[in-house]
Amino acid sequence: MTETVPAWTLWLPLIGTLGGAAISAFALLWASKQNRMSDEKKHLRQLLFNTALENWKTRIDIMKEVGGKVMPLDSFIVHMIKLSEIFNETITKENIPLKVKEIREITDAMENIYNENKQKSS
Repeated sequence: MTETVPAWTLWLPLIGTLGGAAISAFALLWASKQNRMSDEKKHLRQLLFNTALENWKTRIDIMKEVGGKVMPLDSFIVHMIKLSEIFNETITKENIPLKVKEIREITDAMENIYNENKQKSS
C-alpha cells in the first residue's frame, strides 16, 4: 500500500535550501562589511600616524634653522587624532572655532605635561 504525501511537503527541501543560502549570504555580507570597516580604520590610523610623523619631522627641520623646541612625536599623533574627529561631524562655520579651540586645549595640556615632566627631571 502506498501512502500519498501532501503536495506542500515537496517544497520543504527547496525552502530549506533557499533559507540556508539566504542565511549564508547574510553572514558573508556582514563579515565582508566588518572586514572593510576594520581595513578603513587601520588605513586611517596609518594615515594619521604618517601625517603626524611628517609634521613632526618638518617642525624639527624648521626649529633647527630658527631655534626653538619641538614637542615629542606623541603630541603630534594626538593632535592628528583629535583633528580627524572633526571629519566625523558636519563642518560648519559656527562649529569650526569650537573644534579648533578643543584641539588647541588638548595640545596645550600635553605641552604643559611635558614641560612639568621636563622641570621635574632637571
